[in-house]
Amino acid sequence: MRQPEISRGLVLRTSLCAAILAGTGATAFALARPATAVVHSIAPFQAQSTNPLKNVGIINIIGVRASSSATFYVEGEPFGDAVWQPLSSPVPGKTFAKIPSVSQYGFGGAACHAEYRRAQIVTSDGSTMVYNLVDYNCVQPSGASTTNGLFDIVGGTGRYAGYTAGGGIFSIDELADGEAFLALSGMHCPPPPRHCVAQ
Repeated sequence: MRQPEISRGLVLRTSLCAAILAGTGATAFALARPATAVVHSIAPFQAQSTNPLKNVGIINIIGVRASSSATFYVEGEPFGDAVWQPLSSPVPGKTFAKIPSVSQYGFGGAACHAEYRRAQIVTSDGSTMVYNLVDYNCVQPSGASTTNGLFDIVGGTGRYAGYTAGGGIFSIDELADGEAFLALSGMHCPPPPRHCVAQ
């Protein structure tokens, strides 16, 4: 019976070491023991009979606002053309970091804090999806700021009535004059009886 390659390799190395040690007069009792191979069996991946993620939807939107008082327009999956609306002012935590200025690049420094806010997306048919957002916000002396954080879905109306599962990441870059840019991506899950994970 042909030996597995790993076992044959161990036998050859054992024999070679024994021969070298024999030439020096050393005893190789440990190396003279039979070599054994350990073979691990890995079960192949079993495809699911139904796609467990078939009800999970993708969220992938970008948006822009011309000024701090202008409408924040967004577009992308699954909303099409829509509007991003804050439902609460940011609730800030304590400043946890201060970034020094870098005059070479015209960067005036920034102070960073964690915060909570709530917002919604309103679609052209009036449906809404409501989010809780937790993030860190770094504000420069000029008033420009960068916000990066996480969101989770907490409710909705119309097409998104009963949605309370799903989430992802978001980023808002706001210039000193109030112009702002939004990117948000993640996933959403329908309410029962469809559920997020297929049964």
